[in-house]
Amino acid sequence: MSDLFPVFDWKGFEAALLDALLAAAASDGPYRAAALSDLYAETDGIITAPMLGLNTDGEQMDSPPDWEFFIDDWAPNSWVEALTAEACSGTVEHWQTTFERYQDVLARICRRASARLGIPVFYIEHSRYEEMLGRCLTPAQLAELFPEVVAAQVERARVAALPLDERLAYYVSRLDRFDGLIGSEEAENALCALGSEAIPALLPLLGQAGRAVWAAILLAKIGLPTDPAITGLSAAVAKSIPDSPDQLWSCRTLAQLDRLDLVLANASTLSPDALATAVAARYTAFRDYGAHPLSLDYSPLEDFLRGYPEIAPKVADELAPGRSYCTIAIREVPEAMRGTTSPHPVVRKHAVCVLGDRALGESIGAQVIPLLRSIAQLDPDSDVRRLAALSLEWWKVN
Repeated sequence: MSDLFPVFDWKGFEAALLDALLAAAASDGPYRAAALSDLYAETDGIITAPMLGLNTDGEQMDSPPDWEFFIDDWAPNSWVEALTAEACSGTVEHWQTTFERYQDVLARICRRASARLGIPVFYIEHSRYEEMLGRCLTPAQLAELFPEVVAAQVERARVAALPLDERLAYYVSRLDRFDGLIGSEEAENALCALGSEAIPALLPLLGQAGRAVWAAILLAKIGLPTDPAITGLSAAVAKSIPDSPDQLWSCRTLAQLDRLDLVLANASTLSPDALATAVAARYTAFRDYGAHPLSLDYSPLEDFLRGYPEIAPKVADELAPGRSYCTIAIREVPEAMRGTTSPHPVVRKHAVCVLGDRALGESIGAQVIPLLRSIAQLDPDSDVRRLAALSLEWWKVN
C-alpha cells in the first residue's frame, strides 16, 4: 500500500479520476466524444489506467486508439499505484474484487463526465462490451453512436423467441460466420448454454469436411458423452482427412469426454500427432472450458507414455510449458502433488506448474510451497527445478 493512502479511499479515488478525466477531456476541445479503453492489468499484479481517446469527427466510435487524440497519462499515478497496492495486498480473490470495483468506478466517472461535459463519454472493455456501453451511455446516445449494438440486441431478442429447432438451426448457421449481427463466438456460447438440447443439431456437422471441427469443439464444451455424440465423433476420427483440424479436434473431444480408449483403439491408423494431441487434451486449458471437465488424473498420461514411448516426444511438445495448462481446483491438488513424483518429466513439469496457482489459497499454499522448494532443489530434471522455482515466484515466496 502506498504511504500516501494507508487505507484505500474509494471515494477519493473516484473523485480524483473524475477530476483528471474532466481536465483532460476539456483541454484543447471541443470534442465529439471521449472514451476510456485499452486498460492493462495482470491478475494478482499490476493494474493501470485505461487510455483516454478524444474524438473530433464522430467516426470509428468502437476504436478509440484510431482517433486523432489519445492520452495515456491522464490519470494521477499516485492513485493508480495505490490501487495496484490495494489489489495485491491480499488473496487473488481480493485482487479480482478490487479490479471489479475499479471497473465500476470507470463506468461511473464516464457517466458523470458525460453530464458535465455535454458529450458522450464511455468505457470500452471488450470482455463486457455491451454491458459497459450501456452503463456509460443513455439509450439515445447508444443508439446514435453504436447502432450496431442496438441492432444486435433486437436480433438477439428475435432469435430467442424462435422455436427451439429454428433457434438451433440459426446458431449452427452462424458458427463459421464473422459478419452480421450475431457472430460465431456468440453462436457458440448460445449453443453451449443450451447443453444437451444442442447436441442433435451439432451431430450432422461431424460428417461435413471443414465443419466437424466446430461440432467437436462445442461437444467438448458441452461435455456430455451421449451415445450419439460418441458415435459421431468416432466416425469423424475415422473418416476425416488425416491430421486435419476435423480429425484432431474429434480426437481431443473424445479424450475430453473420457473416451481416449476409442482413440487408442485406432492407434494403427492415426498419426503420432493425432495420438499425442488426444492424450494431452485433458491437461490443457481447453479442459477448463467444458461444462463438465474431467478431474486431474495423470494415470492415462502415464499409461500412454509407458505404452507408446516412441510418441513421448510428441506428447512432451503438446504439454511443453507455455502451451497453456489447465487450472486445477482444490480437490485436484492431491493428484497434482502425486504427479510431482512421477517417473516421467513431462508429468512432473505439468504438476509443478499447475501447483503454482496462488488462487488455490493460503491453506493449500502451506502444503504446496514446501514441496515446491524441495523440488526446486532436488528434482533430477533441470527444467522441473526451474519450473518449480517459477511456481514459488507465483506464490510470492522466495
